[in-house]
Amino acid sequence: MSEAAAAPVATRRIAPGPRGNLFTGNRAAYARDPIQMILDLQREYGDVARERVGPYLLHTVTHPDGVRQVLQGNYKNYVRGKFYENFKLFFGLGLLTTDGEYWLSHRRMAQPLFHRGIVEGCTESATDAVGRMLDRWQDASAGGESIELVAETMRVSLSILGRVVFNMDFSGYSDVISPSVLVGLKTMIPQRNLNDFIPHWVPTPYTRRLARAQRTLREAMQKVIAEHAVGGEGTIDLITLLQSGKDEETGRGLTDEEIHDEVMTVFMAGHETTGSGMAWTLYAIAQHPEVRRRLEAEVDDVLGDRAPTIEDLPRLAYARMVVDESLRLYPPIWAFTRDPVTDDEIGGYHIPAGSTIVLSPYATHRHRDFWENPEAFDPERFAPERAKSIAPFSYFPFGSGSRKCIGFHLALLQMQLLTAMVAQRFRVDAVPGHKVTYGRRMVALRPERGIRVTLQPRQG
Repeated sequence: MSEAAAAPVATRRIAPGPRGNLFTGNRAAYARDPIQMILDLQREYGDVARERVGPYLLHTVTHPDGVRQVLQGNYKNYVRGKFYENFKLFFGLGLLTTDGEYWLSHRRMAQPLFHRGIVEGCTESATDAVGRMLDRWQDASAGGESIELVAETMRVSLSILGRVVFNMDFSGYSDVISPSVLVGLKTMIPQRNLNDFIPHWVPTPYTRRLARAQRTLREAMQKVIAEHAVGGEGTIDLITLLQSGKDEETGRGLTDEEIHDEVMTVFMAGHETTGSGMAWTLYAIAQHPEVRRRLEAEVDDVLGDRAPTIEDLPRLAYARMVVDESLRLYPPIWAFTRDPVTDDEIGGYHIPAGSTIVLSPYATHRHRDFWENPEAFDPERFAPERAKSIAPFSYFPFGSGSRKCIGFHLALLQMQLLTAMVAQRFRVDAVPGHKVTYGRRMVALRPERGIRVTLQPRQG
C-alpha cells in the first residue's frame, strides 16, 4: 500500500465486498456481531473492504498503511463524520466529537494537564486508590467470595480520574452514574432496530431511558463543576484550565456549556476505556499461569511489599509488556470511523467523499501479516528488541496522529500500577463456568456479562 497523502485520485477501482440485501445491505451481519463482521471482511475481501449498511457506504480499512493514511498522511481530509452524531447526545461538542479550529482550540487548553510529566507526578494518588480497592478485596478473599472485576476496575479508574484530572473525590459517583454510562455506550452506535429511526423527542421506552441517562449524567457533571467552584481554588486541574483558558488567536474563553461538554467527555471516556482495559488485563493474567508467575517474580524483586513509585516503573518492565499485549488483544475502543471530505484512494481503491472509513484496532491488531499467532496472549511481543520490529500503525489502541487520545499517558500509568499491585497481593482466578464475552452492542469493548474471579492472597 502506498500512502498517497493528498494525491489526486487517479483511478476509480471499487473495493471488493459483500453485496448484501438489496434494501438493507449488510445490516443483518452487523446486527449479529459487528466485531466478527469486520474480521470476516478482512479475511474474505482483504485490507480494504466495501459494504453498505442500511443507507451508509462503508470501507473497512485494516492494513497499517491505510490506517496511517487516514490518521496521519492525509488526516486533514478526514472528519469525525455522521457516526459521531449519537456521541453528541452524551458528549456534546467536546474533544471526542468536534473537528477543525474548534477542536484544536479546546485541545490546547486541556493538553497541559495530560503532559507525561504532570501525569507521572500523580502516581501516589493512583496507588492510594488501587490500595484501597485491594484492601476491600482482602475482605472478599477471606470470606471466599467472588468479585466482579469490571465493576471494581471501573470504580478505581473513576477514583483515580477524579483525583488526577479534577482534583476531587469521585468515589461517591460510581454507583449513581454507572448505569447511565452503560446506556450511553449502547446509544453511541446504531441500535440496528427501529430505535435508529425514531426521533429522540418521541416518547418511547427507549427514548425515555435515554433521556433519564442524559439527565443523570448532566446533573452529576453540574454537581462536579459546582463542587469544584467551592473547593478547587488554587489547584491545577481540568476544570481550572478550561475556565481560565483563552483561545490563542481570538482571546475568547469557553462558555459554561463548552466547559460542561469537555468535562463530560473526559469523565465518560476517561474512566470507561481505562476501566475496561484494566479488567481485560487481569482476566488475561488469570488465564495464563506462566505470565502470572513471571509477573509475580518481577514485583517481588522490584517492590517487595511496598507500593510502587514513579521511579519503579522502568523496572516493572514486564508489567508494562503485559499491559501492552492486553491492549493489543482487547483494545478499549474496538473500532472508530472517519468520513472523507473529498475523494481519496487507499490501497489502490477509490474512496468517495461522504462515505465512511471504519478503522478497527481489534482487527488490525490481529492482522496475520503483522502479528505471529495473533490470537495468543504473548507479552514477549513487546520486549524491547522484538518491539522494534512492530510495524507502524499495526498497533494503535489509543488511536494515533493528531487525534490520539489525550489521556493515553494517564491510562497506561494506571494500568501498569494496577497490574503490578494486584500481582503483588493476589492471585486472580476466573470463576469456572462464567463465560466472558465482549459486548456486541457497545462502542467500547466492555465484557458483556462481566468477569467474575476469586482471589487468593499472596501477602498478609
